[in-house]
Amino acid sequence: MSRHYRFFTVYDFTLDDYFIQWVQSPTAETDAFWQNWMEENPEKRPVIEEARELVKAMDFTSLRPSQKEFFDVKARIDAEIAVQGSNKGERKNLGKRWMAVAATLIALAVATFVLYDQLTPGMITETTGFGETKSITLPDNSMITLNANSSIRYTKDWKNAMVRQVWLQGEAFFNIKKMAHSMENDTVIFKKFLVHSGAVNVEVLGTSFNINNRRETPEVVLATGKIALQITNAPDTAKMIMVPGDFVQYKPEEKELTKKKVDPEKFTSWRERKLYFEETTLTEVAEIIEANYGLKVVFENRKLKEIRLTGTVSTESLDTFLTVLSESIDKPIETKNGQVIIRN
Repeated sequence: MSRHYRFFTVYDFTLDDYFIQWVQSPTAETDAFWQNWMEENPEKRPVIEEARELVKAMDFTSLRPSQKEFFDVKARIDAEIAVQGSNKGERKNLGKRWMAVAATLIALAVATFVLYDQLTPGMITETTGFGETKSITLPDNSMITLNANSSIRYTKDWKNAMVRQVWLQGEAFFNIKKMAHSMENDTVIFKKFLVHSGAVNVEVLGTSFNINNRRETPEVVLATGKIALQITNAPDTAKMIMVPGDFVQYKPEEKELTKKKVDPEKFTSWRERKLYFEETTLTEVAEIIEANYGLKVVFENRKLKEIRLTGTVSTESLDTFLTVLSESIDKPIETKNGQVIIRN
């Protein structure tokens, strides 16, 4: 991780979660890491200090700025500092003035980012409706298949950024391309790819995987390659390296982590408009219906929730899906007033 930071700009640092975490909520572990890193890379200390002040002045939790917006604001700050620092007698106050100017200008920028999220030219948001999937090509030609009732957000221009970042709500399948950034000691340094999804961050170089963040319980399944998974609200936890076939689920409220081996195809079958069930309870099926189609599932008898299903069901049509489901459990199912009612 530390090797990549040598190539970071101020902008890259302000987008890095580990750096932001250190600035906003430092721990003994993060403080030791960054202090040691600055001692090993003294030429980067001015960059670190500038990035720290920007992070302190801005709320990055609501919306990350695009590069153009970031540099527009930074240029205004630098211009103001130059004016205020033209008089030598005033230079001793530059630090405080810098913070005041930065806080004021960036606070205005934050308000703009939040109010005009959808209109910001440097940020792209892709969404899907109920029952809809969408294929998306990212700026580096990586591919994302977005499941129903989901959204992703990413900056438009990745050319000068060291880290490629995507923010996901819902479920998506990622097929990520390796992207070289520079050379170090005859070794190619690749741009990291980060997916932020609820309580987890997934760090990638080149691989394919599925993330499902429904119900605030992230699930990650790795199909090919290798990824490093970090629990965002457990900063002292080391990154978990996943290999193909690994399934990881994290329940934030219980702080419960589950890891096991699975068949990735069974978790990514939704891309082909079908769902694979293996001893899946009707409760879990109901959650899928509610998440993908926006319909509340009502059980006429609570005992029905424990029925288990095994097999593959097409989701090309909700009506067909419900018909097959009804035949499989031998119970009548009807839709009425935005609800799916499973009769006894």
